[in-house]
Amino acid sequence: MPPSKLEEIDCALCGSSNPIPVLSSKSGLFLARCAQCDFHFYSPRPRIDQIESYYHGEDFYQKVNITAVEIVMEILAHHKIQPGKLLDVGCGVGSLVALLQKLGWQSVGMDTSPKAAELAKRELGLDILQAHLGDTTFEPETFDVVVLLAVLEHVVKPVDMMAQVWDLLKPGGLVVFSLPNLDNLSYILMPNKAEYSWFIKEHINHFTLKTLRTLLQKTGFRNINFHMCGHFTLEGAGDNLKLTPGPGYVRVVRKMLPHVLNPLAREIFSKEGADLTDLEVLEAMAQQANAWKLPPGEYSVSDAVYVSAFKAT
Repeated sequence: MPPSKLEEIDCALCGSSNPIPVLSSKSGLFLARCAQCDFHFYSPRPRIDQIESYYHGEDFYQKVNITAVEIVMEILAHHKIQPGKLLDVGCGVGSLVALLQKLGWQSVGMDTSPKAAELAKRELGLDILQAHLGDTTFEPETFDVVVLLAVLEHVVKPVDMMAQVWDLLKPGGLVVFSLPNLDNLSYILMPNKAEYSWFIKEHINHFTLKTLRTLLQKTGFRNINFHMCGHFTLEGAGDNLKLTPGPGYVRVVRKMLPHVLNPLAREIFSKEGADLTDLEVLEAMAQQANAWKLPPGEYSVSDAVYVSAFKAT
């Protein structure tokens, strides 16, 4: 893309104007890291009107993610959230909104794209709001739950958006969102990170688990949970390396890393991976983390993370 069509960007998380170049992706995008808060984002990047044009095509909204809808339902059940008022920001064709309405929720969907609104009406008979979140007239403390699936990696001002979400939630209300994160094993272990498949033009923000925490704490959210990603932390080094799993870690490892787990199971325990106990899976993966020379920190197995957090009462 010609340099005249690119623009330099300050950090959207802390406002610093000191980006450090990280890499140029194979698609010609320029990833930078904020020297102050460690947030990753594209700079220079295409103008926002060029990026937003991608969302106006019908093909973009034909990719209904049924798994994402199921995961949101699982997270609501995990937190024992009863049907109430829910807002789905960036709802696409409104699949989640339609399902929740059938289950007794007062669910509302919104999306900035006229194509999304057209398809929601045509495919599901659903009226969704075509608007930006900041342009809505909802009263503060209206919703019990706000959902943003695959939204925050796209928005110009994620801090402002999450502050608006905080205002719209009732005290004790829940936010649920999903997005890619750079703390996943695939990205960390890639020899050529420029080829990472999530470096696409419309993903202008690239969060880590650390910067996700920063975003949520900055906007007043507490009790932060990472779901369905195989979240884990590493402390120590060498033989003293300690792996602490997050909820669902073993399940995600068994599902996503059998090519890693099976050789470890045979080498360490003379078993197949499917026959390992959960404690044996943890021991095997701790040894593998040491072999990968992972430094202390927190990680995910999957490159997509689902997050929930609460507005303090």
